[in-house]
Amino acid sequence: MSTRELDNAISFLQKSRRAHKRFVVKLPVVVRTGGNDTAGEIHNLSLGGMFVVFPGQTRLGDQFECLLSLPGVEPSPVPVEVRWFVPRNTDSTACGLKFLSMPDKMLKAIVELSSDANLR
Repeated sequence: MSTRELDNAISFLQKSRRAHKRFVVKLPVVVRTGGNDTAGEIHNLSLGGMFVVFPGQTRLGDQFECLLSLPGVEPSPVPVEVRWFVPRNTDSTACGLKFLSMPDKMLKAIVELSSDANLR
């Protein structure tokens, strides 16, 4: 990533306002892109999206599914869109994903997780 691209990414992050409060978690996730399932990790989560690190590459605007495994809920596929990303190296990506839709049971699980996070 060039210095200009990095500056643009930082500027975007500083200007963007989050619609939902994020909280720190360390949860597994399965990223489903191009017919492949790849294990990754959720680093933070909100009702509107999540920050995920996984092996592989992605681009701004890519859409795919993530299989979320939240406490107390059966794993469920959730469609997402890449809103921003930081290539870590040729084999890994860290990205902000927006949920395009979400089953009610998953929303409830996220609310419960966020309540627990606020108690820490």
